[in-house]
Amino acid sequence: MQQTTHNSNDNTPSIPRGTRVVIFGGCGYVGLKIAEELFKEIGYSVLLADIMPPPQASQWDYALCDITNSEALEALFVNEEKKFFTGGQNKGIIELVIHLASAGMSGKGMLDPATETINVKGTQNIIEACVRHDVKALVYASSYNVVFGGQEIFLGESATTPYFPYHLHTDFYSRSKRIAEEMVLAANCANHSSLMTTSLRPAAIYGEGESRHFPRIVAHMDNGLFMFRIGRATVDWVHGDNLAQAFRKALVNLHLQHLNPSAASKFPSAAGKAYAISDGTPIDSFEFLRPVCEARKIPYPSLVLPLWVAIKAAYIFERIFLLMRFLIGSKWVPAPFLTRAEVYKVAVTHTLSIREAQRDFGYQPTLTTSEGAQRMGHFYALKEGEFTNAMKLAVTFEILILAIQIIIAVFLICFSLSNFSNAYLFFLKILQLRVAQN
Repeated sequence: MQQTTHNSNDNTPSIPRGTRVVIFGGCGYVGLKIAEELFKEIGYSVLLADIMPPPQASQWDYALCDITNSEALEALFVNEEKKFFTGGQNKGIIELVIHLASAGMSGKGMLDPATETINVKGTQNIIEACVRHDVKALVYASSYNVVFGGQEIFLGESATTPYFPYHLHTDFYSRSKRIAEEMVLAANCANHSSLMTTSLRPAAIYGEGESRHFPRIVAHMDNGLFMFRIGRATVDWVHGDNLAQAFRKALVNLHLQHLNPSAASKFPSAAGKAYAISDGTPIDSFEFLRPVCEARKIPYPSLVLPLWVAIKAAYIFERIFLLMRFLIGSKWVPAPFLTRAEVYKVAVTHTLSIREAQRDFGYQPTLTTSEGAQRMGHFYALKEGEFTNAMKLAVTFEILILAIQIIIAVFLICFSLSNFSNAYLFFLKILQLRVAQN
């Protein structure tokens, strides 16, 4: 007989310990956070499935799996079933799935058509495998980008904030996440299936050890490229600890619908719904970075670049990147200094409400964004000799290419102004502000 566990803080019925959960894309920062949360708080048995192994020795089971390969996915489920029927210790048929795997979240992947193929095809394969193998619950990691594309949003409710028009997105990642989310939600109990699904839309993810997004920001700081801020906007962030809690509680919510429908009926079901997940404490997008600037001994930028200028520059950076990718290949071309999607994310106010997640499955952030920003400052504090090493990076091939992009973009922006006089005054103003900043 399986042991059960009960979290008194959640006020929910007991659930079996040892229930098998697979986390696709589980070997990254978020996946490892969720694995720890699921095991520590619930006692789930966790399997990490990814195209790369965990970055260090891990206590979790691991399986190499490419979600775009339907045969590899099928083999993973079948192998787990074989372990169960042969009496493998702490093994069981996969009952619950968390889908984190994706491509193109930032940098050059945002402009790669393969991003859409990977994210959409991979999600479809996971859904089909879940249905074939009678998985009870699937929780999908979506994105704020499915509803945001440059328009202002003030504490939008997930249930009433419409999707951003597919054809207006400026990057493949955002489009692909919208398509994939719609597929996941449409699969909820579809065609008499027992599969329940929900989608969590994280804000910008950060945390000590996060490696897909934040290190790129810090690298720009170290290389002297954090010279200006863009606009003035209030945005949401989500720390990995808060995000892991949200995934755990959403998964438990769906699991309980199967285990004890009568008890589960006493609280709202997350099935078939999407939820915004953040720290719940919106902050100025660049003020969030101030503690890291101080920790890296980087002057906080006082120059404020207008949104329209940044968007024009980002468009030019994107065109330059695509041309250079065509000429010498993606491997040798660094990510564009800016993309339009990234500019909108930092320069346009967009905040979403977490009230629905709090109401339906008891999500309650334990860390505010201001507290998280201070923790990031401590995490990225310079070590002895590190500043010298960082400055040496300024002569690398990547920085040379980025410098060329910046020079070309500045001249093109200037020439796009109404006349030479305006261009001269615009350029002079930038120089004066830069001198004042220094």
